[in-house]
Amino acid sequence: MRKKYINYFKYASVDYMIDKDGFLNFLEVNDNTLAPYFIEKKSEIVERDTAAGNPIFNLNRHHKLLFLDCFRKNLKEGQQIAIVCKEKGVKSGIENEVQYIKKLFNQNGFQADIYTPDDFIEQEGELRIKKTGEKPDLIFRRNFSFPESGLSINVINDLCVRNIANDKFKVLQSVRLLEKYFPVLRVPETYKAEYTEEILKWVFFFQQKGEDCIIKPNCLYGGQGLLLIKCSDSKEEVYRRIGQINPVEGGYIVQRKIEAARFRSGNSKKYCFDIRCMVYGGRMAGIEGRRSGVPFAENEEKGLITNIARNGVDLIVVSGPVSRHNYAVRKMKCEGELSSLDFKVDRNYLMLSYGLVKCMRNLSERIVEAVDSQIKNERIEGKENA
Repeated sequence: MRKKYINYFKYASVDYMIDKDGFLNFLEVNDNTLAPYFIEKKSEIVERDTAAGNPIFNLNRHHKLLFLDCFRKNLKEGQQIAIVCKEKGVKSGIENEVQYIKKLFNQNGFQADIYTPDDFIEQEGELRIKKTGEKPDLIFRRNFSFPESGLSINVINDLCVRNIANDKFKVLQSVRLLEKYFPVLRVPETYKAEYTEEILKWVFFFQQKGEDCIIKPNCLYGGQGLLLIKCSDSKEEVYRRIGQINPVEGGYIVQRKIEAARFRSGNSKKYCFDIRCMVYGGRMAGIEGRRSGVPFAENEEKGLITNIARNGVDLIVVSGPVSRHNYAVRKMKCEGELSSLDFKVDRNYLMLSYGLVKCMRNLSERIVEAVDSQIKNERIEGKENA
């Protein structure tokens, strides 16, 4: 079946947590995330291990081609791409990524360079490069708040996309409509709360049902502000912990805690993990995996946080003829290659069954289509109300 055309949400990722029963629990979508450099580096490891005889399937083997194809649909050969990030020349994961992307673009028919917001100037509603006065043909935004909306410039993705994709509660409502079409999908019961009184209301609601819940900022990312409330916590303890929450723009969501499956690491300890599906131009191109940096048994709250910036550890995700609960199956043979990566990679593979990967592919593409339609509708409403 022909894929639906994606108007706005062209560079996307979809995050899931697999629960103890094997269902895909939707977490969030992202419009801006580290991926291409790290996916390609890990793909190289998998290819070497596959050549060594391991019966595994590299889920990221077409990632590079689909990433480039996303830009070819928006540009002609030889046109200029401005890769914009907060800073450049600083040793970091994002610096490695943007340098890799710059090289990849220039090797494949584009003209690309790296910029920061200070390298641009606005002239008559257009964004131009200060030094040359040129207007880039396209901006690939690696900065969360640039450029401003309303400027005449082609952007992947623009801030209108970010404003909708970054609203967890709004996206959850759209994705929930897909549950009846995808039996493997679960959208955790979630409520939005603007004020302390509302947060307390929903926390006590879950406690009365005998369920633990998670509180997190609706519009922040990176595992910031996550708080676990147990159904066994006393009212005094709940009031104390909720009282420490600071107001944030966009409010909070209170969500039923997912009883997550565990990843059995090489150290024989078990960790929570999540999966990130990269979707470019509406087509799933690759899969990332991350586990928490803290074993679940040692600290349940910290054990839920998988974000790399919060001590999470990257997993290499592959597929094979195994049951969906058999995740960590074999040691990597390419451990020497790990030293070339600028982040920690777990020494076991996260192996997913062929059937689960197929479901994730179809589901992730449908979720991106749904969010893209939501963005389109809100743009139309915004123009009508202007």
